Amino acid sequence: STTRPTALQRQVEINRRRIAGKPYARFFDNRMQFDTGSLASRHSPIDPRDALLESDIDRLLDPGYLPVETGFCVLPDGGAYVASHVRFSNVPIDAMRWWWWWHSVESERYTLWHPYAHVSVERDDPDVVGNPNLSDEARYVGSRHAIREYIGSRRVDILIDFRGPAEFGLDEERIRCAGIVHGCGWVSLKRPRLRIVRMIHLARPTRDGFELRSRYWIGRDLRLETPFGTLDAPRSGRFLARLNAGRLLGIARDQLVHDQSEFTHLAGFLGPLHAEFGTRPKPRPTISA
Repeated sequence: STTRPTALQRQVEINRRRIAGKPYARFFDNRMQFDTGSLASRHSPIDPRDALLESDIDRLLDPGYLPVETGFCVLPDGGAYVASHVRFSNVPIDAMRWWWWWHSVESERYTLWHPYAHVSVERDDPDVVGNPNLSDEARYVGSRHAIREYIGSRRVDILIDFRGPAEFGLDEERIRCAGIVHGCGWVSLKRPRLRIVRMIHLARPTRDGFELRSRYWIGRDLRLETPFGTLDAPRSGRFLARLNAGRLLGIARDQLVHDQSEFTHLAGFLGPLHAEFGTRPKPRPTISA
């Protein structure tokens, strides 16, 4: 789209050249459904009273929907909140569990997800994804992904530490019984190593595929990694002190637009991509001597 920042229009051409020759190159498609400008203009801030607080996070596992499934706001007690809902029609839910690790193997795969905004991904445990004895979930939970991407017009360098849902207050037994696929993590700046976002993705089965319900709490769990350990950073620290409510609102809006763009785009090709590349031989049984 011509409304995309110049940097993103340059990036999509770089990504197109990089992915040429890859076996999955035919899935690279810059005809994304959303024009980012029109998507941003669709959404006004929601009433903060409709935001889900971290203490009530298990409500995401209840049947039905919350009052607001897509929206953003600044919270009265600090930080911002983003909610996003995207349907994946005719896509098996196992494809989402597979995608969480498959895209992180090389940066070219990562660019499929958002051809304009995604630059690179690198894992801290590359040997894990090649282990045929691990489940899809075990190939991403516990890993750290170093990400370079554009959120809005800003290029950011972040780290995503994928963790089990229990660390975020979610009941893992309820998740298992409901057949939900999770992608939960802490998002940190790369420099300084400041944890700034609590990120929750929950894929819930539907009659014709699944729906992805995502939540981001921005600037509410600040932690600083230092050579001497991890320190709690006060909510009124330098990072948030530089962000007035208007700027924080813009960050939340950009995050919502990014999420809606990349996951709606992913919903359009994940099914056939998984059908072609998501099947792998089962682990060989161990034979005793």
